[in-house]
Amino acid sequence: MAVIYVDFDTANGNDSDDGSTWALAKLTLQAGITAAGDGGTVYVRRTNAGTPGSDTAAAARTLTAGAVANMPQIIGCKDGTTAEPPTSADLAIEGTDTQPLYECTSGGNDITLAGSATVISMKFSGVDRIRINTLNTKWEFIGCHVAHAGFLYATTGNMVFTDCNIESTGTAAVYINLATDDLDSIQMYGCRTTFTAAPSSGMFYPSGQKSRFIFIGHDFSGLGNKILMPLHSSSGKGHASFVNCSVPATYTAISGTPTINAWCEMVNCTSDTTIGATATIRDYLRVDWYGQVEMEETVVRTGGADDGTTDGLFSYIMTPHVNKCNDGTSEAVKSPWMNVWVPGGANTLKVYTVHDNDVEGAGAINRDLYEDELWCEFYTPDVGDTAQHDHTLDPAGERFFGASTTATGTADTTSFWATYNTYKRYFTVALTQGYEGWAYARVHYAKRFSANQIAVYVDPLIEVT
Repeated sequence: MAVIYVDFDTANGNDSDDGSTWALAKLTLQAGITAAGDGGTVYVRRTNAGTPGSDTAAAARTLTAGAVANMPQIIGCKDGTTAEPPTSADLAIEGTDTQPLYECTSGGNDITLAGSATVISMKFSGVDRIRINTLNTKWEFIGCHVAHAGFLYATTGNMVFTDCNIESTGTAAVYINLATDDLDSIQMYGCRTTFTAAPSSGMFYPSGQKSRFIFIGHDFSGLGNKILMPLHSSSGKGHASFVNCSVPATYTAISGTPTINAWCEMVNCTSDTTIGATATIRDYLRVDWYGQVEMEETVVRTGGADDGTTDGLFSYIMTPHVNKCNDGTSEAVKSPWMNVWVPGGANTLKVYTVHDNDVEGAGAINRDLYEDELWCEFYTPDVGDTAQHDHTLDPAGERFFGASTTATGTADTTSFWATYNTYKRYFTVALTQGYEGWAYARVHYAKRFSANQIAVYVDPLIEVT
């Protein structure tokens, strides 16, 4: 373990030096990584702001761990920094042209990452792909600027970006890729994506069956009217979560029907830049193999879920995909988990739903849904005081015994829903709790449609009496 200094200016850096000071700085990042060793630190600068360091040999652009088990921290410093070690004031500022560059200039332009490392305040320029191809490794980028013409690409391993500018300089439809069936992930927190040229159709290519995309607080507003997650026959196997992200005013979240291994979920993502003090970002969307669940603000139940703002009532609309669900099984569209705090003792919980026959022809339903088509799952505090939860389904079992003809749940004769009021039901569970705590519920919609799917609306408010 050592502290090593790297200067990308050939007038100052030399891989023959030991890297122990700025005056004896190494020239290339790989030489600095090798010298720092397991758990070390590499400080990088480029003294000549007009001529960033360039590596033309493929071997120089391939950053490998060699015998190093855990790669060091790599920290970019401002030009002219002489402090040893640098302080926080010496760190390069992400996105400015005075910070260190790692620039590729010849064919291929891939940076292949092995081992594990943390990279702080570095800029990667002229890159076609940044790749990780070593199992059980993680590269974490903090305050970096990553400009790439192709895409971030994880053959295996994980990449985490925090407070970074991810700049797309090409027009390829593929932007970020996870390629294998390992538990790979690309995670971005508080980052932004900027586009020199917007991709031609979409951004993500989740071809790995178990791959994960996690984006929290990410700015996608520059995407334009494109597809965020395009899917086709050779891809669509990953999981993508978007939470509190900024999106364009017009875009498509996901194209086509995902494979059975894929889903895309968006929570509190909006294009609105003028949210008022009394407003709430309430957007919700989930698309998977079985169907789609989205927040709804028109078909809502009086006295139901209400965030107390000027927007008021809301519900979830659940729509199965054609020929994807299977009556009476877990092959169903599922609502988000809903929760409510309940006191100890005796309680009754209710979850309300409605649908109507708003289509004609094949698939139209002129009746209440049956027990094998729609039901509710509850997790509630148990009757003892063991901090465990009881599992209850309503209805309890008819859905498992062939084609049911029994109406699901209980007839709701008191609620009023805007727009639809014909087929109203509620699901219920009676409790005797040994302690107060959270109760959870979600609705399963398993009706198989050959065409003309009927939407079910769920009130997210769990009523407690």
